[in-house]
Amino acid sequence: MAADMPSEATSWADLFRGGLARYTITLNLGVLLYGIDIYLIASIMPTVIADVGGMRFYTWTFIAFSVGSIIGTSSAEPIRRSLGRRNGLALAGLVFVIGIVGSAMSGSIITLVFWRLIQGLGGGSVVSQSYGMIGEVIPDHLRARALAFISLTWGVATIVGPTFGGVFAELGSWRGAFWAVAPVAVVFTGLVWLIIPRAKISGAVHGIPVWRLTLIAAAILCLSLTSQMDTMTMRLALVGLSLAMTVVFFLRDDGAENKMLPSKAMSVFTVLGSAYWIILITSAVHTVIGAFGTLFLQVLHAQSPLIAAWIFALTSFFWSVGAVLVGGLRGRAVAVSIGGGLVLMLIGTIGVALFVISGPVWVIAVSFILIGIGTGMSYNHLIAWSIAAAPPDEQPVAASSAATMRALGIAYGAAIAGLLGSAAGLADEAPRAVIEAAMTAVYNANALIAAIIVAVGLILWRNRLRRAW
Repeated sequence: MAADMPSEATSWADLFRGGLARYTITLNLGVLLYGIDIYLIASIMPTVIADVGGMRFYTWTFIAFSVGSIIGTSSAEPIRRSLGRRNGLALAGLVFVIGIVGSAMSGSIITLVFWRLIQGLGGGSVVSQSYGMIGEVIPDHLRARALAFISLTWGVATIVGPTFGGVFAELGSWRGAFWAVAPVAVVFTGLVWLIIPRAKISGAVHGIPVWRLTLIAAAILCLSLTSQMDTMTMRLALVGLSLAMTVVFFLRDDGAENKMLPSKAMSVFTVLGSAYWIILITSAVHTVIGAFGTLFLQVLHAQSPLIAAWIFALTSFFWSVGAVLVGGLRGRAVAVSIGGGLVLMLIGTIGVALFVISGPVWVIAVSFILIGIGTGMSYNHLIAWSIAAAPPDEQPVAASSAATMRALGIAYGAAIAGLLGSAAGLADEAPRAVIEAAMTAVYNANALIAAIIVAVGLILWRNRLRRAW
């Protein structure tokens, strides 16, 4: 494929030549903003619950953000076409600012969940339009470099986000973490307005798939509500309803004119489809790791909020390290990197499952590192493969849809973690024995999910062998 066999040697400097600098800067600032917010919330949630209560809604702050992100990513392309790249990104940044300020002023867990939804709307649109630039304006032979550069940006976010969250959690002022991020969002919005060229606009937004967005949001809501049910019968009924609505969503989208995803995006028998499935499931695995990561490190292993945040951040930091190390690979080496990365993720999740209760903490940290490196070795190459596997006229959609798959994975991962935690009895002021049972259930299930990634990876390998190297 072209993405694996570039016609010329590339360097990092190429991303800043030929008019590409403004796009490279903008898309990385957008990803930085989105990443900081993701890692910040994971760091402060134990402090939020200690302040306002609502353990049964612990994972809803992740879920609401992800549902908003799905809506934001899916409406990003119609908004870009109608308002232009500059106006569309600036609008997304403004919505994100509003969500951050609202979160900072929240007085209850329910209010915070609402404003996290608004943050997701803006953040999802920001990151989707940013990734969309890769498929639209970044030449094919530079996409792997561009994605690796984004991984560096994620690496910065893994340091800044947990640090903001951990420091303010240590001070007992979780709202201050949001106030600290708000200026970053304002700066991003202003820079977009200043450096992105103005484009002709149609003035009307068309093509937003309202009914499909409603369907997938309802599916995630049903799965999320399982954490609020007291009987297994109701939980299973909601899981079944969620799965049914998800299947209908994918079927309707595949037959629609204004697709949210590329054609045959969820067919496991194609390179694009199997790569998308791995992206989705990988995002779910990372979300399950992060959903209660700082909680069990603080409660079960007596780590301070800041140290717990930094240990949790090892996963994403080494994701960036792994991505940079393999960013220049081509040809068959890419397939080896993807396969090896998926195996490392599985080993890491098994390590967390085995030692989440007993420790020692350094073994948990090493497991986080393995998960991060494994993800970095595979994730960006999977996106590059999925873009190149899409029809030429769908490649911009394939690029931006990677963010949609990530958001779906985050939402389902958070919902699964909430379901298992609630089923084990996790609630406000739960005794240590209940927390241990909940963490055991959550992280054993996560290891099984990671095993599915490896299985889908074998299918991807087979699909890939059918295409020319």
